[in-house]
Amino acid sequence: MGVNFNPSFNHLPTELQVAIFSLLPEKDLGMAALVSKPWKQLAEDSFLWKKLFFRRWSNLTQIKTSRFGWKKIYKKKYVPGKLRSSFSPEYFHHQMHKLPLTGSPEILELKVKKDLAFLKMTAGTAQLYKLNRKTGRLIFDNLKDKHAHLIHWKSNHLHLLTTEGYLYRWKDNEPRAKQALCFLGAFEQAYFEQNFLLLLLPERKKIKVINIATAERHEIKTSFAYPILCMDCRDNQALIHCIDGSLYLLKDLGGYFTSLPSDQLISLEGKIIELPLKELCLFDDSQVMMLWNNGSKREYRVWNTENGSKIYEGELEPLPSDKYLKKKQVKLTVCDYNQSQLVVGFSDGTIACYESANGKFIREKLMTFRAIRFLQVGKEYCITAANLDFFFEVHPLSFTDLDGKHLYVKRPGEPKEVIAKLRSFYSSKRSLASCDTDGWLEQWNFDGIISQKKGSISQSNDKHKDTLVYLAPFLFS
Repeated sequence: MGVNFNPSFNHLPTELQVAIFSLLPEKDLGMAALVSKPWKQLAEDSFLWKKLFFRRWSNLTQIKTSRFGWKKIYKKKYVPGKLRSSFSPEYFHHQMHKLPLTGSPEILELKVKKDLAFLKMTAGTAQLYKLNRKTGRLIFDNLKDKHAHLIHWKSNHLHLLTTEGYLYRWKDNEPRAKQALCFLGAFEQAYFEQNFLLLLLPERKKIKVINIATAERHEIKTSFAYPILCMDCRDNQALIHCIDGSLYLLKDLGGYFTSLPSDQLISLEGKIIELPLKELCLFDDSQVMMLWNNGSKREYRVWNTENGSKIYEGELEPLPSDKYLKKKQVKLTVCDYNQSQLVVGFSDGTIACYESANGKFIREKLMTFRAIRFLQVGKEYCITAANLDFFFEVHPLSFTDLDGKHLYVKRPGEPKEVIAKLRSFYSSKRSLASCDTDGWLEQWNFDGIISQKKGSISQSNDKHKDTLVYLAPFLFS
């Protein structure tokens, strides 16, 4: 808009000036307010903006706490704001609760949703707490249940599978159900995965999938040639390892309950005698990735989940720091994947980014001098845990220190004692939580930067279930 500032315009009647301004579009009207003070007064006349914004004006001005409604609308529509990434480290809100833990202090799994905290003590026993301002009230406890085989908390419901094969389901704010949802019969092993239950049937060559909300069941037609050694379930998928080393992937558990169910079982090329630690195994809709520590070698394999073909088999590209630090004893500890790059944590406190398709090196950074205990990756940021002084750290994947954030553990005690008592963690898109054997539950709420992930750092005899214990030589070195 070209503005011709004529002083004689100010001598016109105010009504005529407003009528002239009403001919301007809203964007030019905002610019005209910058010419002079008289024009600014005219441009801010509510008569002009009511006609332009109609419903948006009336809705905003009805809010008692709202002032200058048209300015808010104009600013949102035309004034560019400051560029900000999807996450700002300043926006962290810390909460701490003291839970009255009873029974075994070991915690296999932790889940925190709004004002509820679910602590799984063994595979079949757990406690559910209602969180208050600084404490928690116990609302469910089955630690003394000798018949509980596996317990699961999902969608505000508790699910319990007994050793006899009965499946119970009830709302978490109601008493435990007395009548079973269904009877599933004999099984060798069971796995809960979100809304589904997988049963490994006797002889370990067949799998049954159950929808835990409807009790609908489906037995997979494929009978495996060799007994199944173990399964790893994540994101409605299951990675199956047979005793002969063959690998299979169940791509979509929900696919068995559609109107036209199809077999979602994919056979992966090649055989593996021993699976890596759970923290070094990743899979999603497109790829299966595995990492091994083989002496000084860092072996890496990738499969395509569409047809099971092998994409890459070899080693991760050496780190630049390997050449001058001679890090032959440095081991892989954890890894994560954000659909574009593979991020790996090492026992010396280093974090490195690689291309997921071929293991080519991208960048690295030394985070601390202790082993990386926990790693979770989003599109732009990663969360790590290793340092005794500030247990959790948030860093951009560019590995610059400008946007980094330290999450300090505020529970009482010396740092080494506090970290030694930590047993479990939980994270979702907007929060991160940890719990220790004394019942201290800490939460950090923030913008959504990461996907859901849960786990434990407690000891377990099953390496395919809670394998963080195998990192112990590195964690407290």
